[in-house]
Amino acid sequence: FPPEEDWGPCLQTYSDADFGGDTATQKSTSGIANTINGMPYSWLSKRQPLVMTSTTYAEYIAMA
Repeated sequence: FPPEEDWGPCLQTYSDADFGGDTATQKSTSGIANTINGMPYSWLSKRQPLVMTSTTYAEYIAMA
């Protein structure tokens, strides 16, 4: 829900992963983005260390 004005800054974190996006290794890539009041201030993406067997598991690893 939207922040109240007197609550201060609104911090949000988003994460996502593709499933086997690297065709050579079949490894997934995870990514996260952080925002304060809707303005991005940091982001990161990296290849997951293991080959995932499902999209759900790839998303779970992205959140971990």
